Amino acid sequence: IEDVIWNRKVAQRIGRPFLPQLLKGKDLHGTVRLLLMLTPEGRIRDLRVTDPGPSDTLAMAAQAQVRASVPFPPCPEGMDPCFLRIPVNFRY
Repeated sequence: IEDVIWNRKVAQRIGRPFLPQLLKGKDLHGTVRLLLMLTPEGRIRDLRVTDPGPSDTLAMAAQAQVRASVPFPPCPEGMDPCFLRIPVNFRY
C-alpha cells in the first residue's frame, strides 16, 4: 500500500495540467501521455512522450510541468523497481 501512497504523492507534486501563459488563448485541446521514470531517490531518470496528442506544443508543456515538479519524494524502501515507471496523462 505504501507504493500507492507514494504514487499519489508524485501525482500531487505534478499537479493538474496547466497551459503556460504563452499558450493561453490558443485553441489547444487534447491528451498528452508521458512515461516518467524515477530513481529510488525521486530524481527523474527519464521522461518520454508516449503520445504527443494533437500538438507537439502541448507535449512540450506537459514535459516542462513534470520537470518543474522536482524534487519528487523518495520511494518507500524495498519498493519493486517496476513502480518507478509512472504513466502521466495530461488532458488539456
